[in-house]
Amino acid sequence: MLWTDETTWDEPTIDNVTDARIAEIMRVAVMLDAGDLTLEALDLHITRRLNELYPPEYVVYRGRWEERWHPLLQVQKVPIMMGYLDWMPLWKELQSGKVSPERVAELRELLLLDGWASDGDEIGP
Repeated sequence: MLWTDETTWDEPTIDNVTDARIAEIMRVAVMLDAGDLTLEALDLHITRRLNELYPPEYVVYRGRWEERWHPLLQVQKVPIMMGYLDWMPLWKELQSGKVSPERVAELRELLLLDGWASDGDEIGP
């Protein structure tokens, strides 16, 4: 199967996740073979692909973090934006429904789910 930007699957399996990883590495190899790969072009490619692959809930979290904290970066210490690998276990814990009400409140605060005007990106339980 030829993997392209439009290739999708319903449920990730070991085989198609592996195929997708191989395809991404092959894309970089093609860019290298073309001879015009710069660090800037590679960074742009990786950033673009990650943004296409992140779950929508994480994209919303990043946007909310930027809205809340980015303007204050120069004037005060702000919480560090969670990377995807830090964010995902918290999101899964919240989605599990097996947490106390206190923990739900804590997770919602960490994941920036509370206190936002609804702008069509309402997420979370």
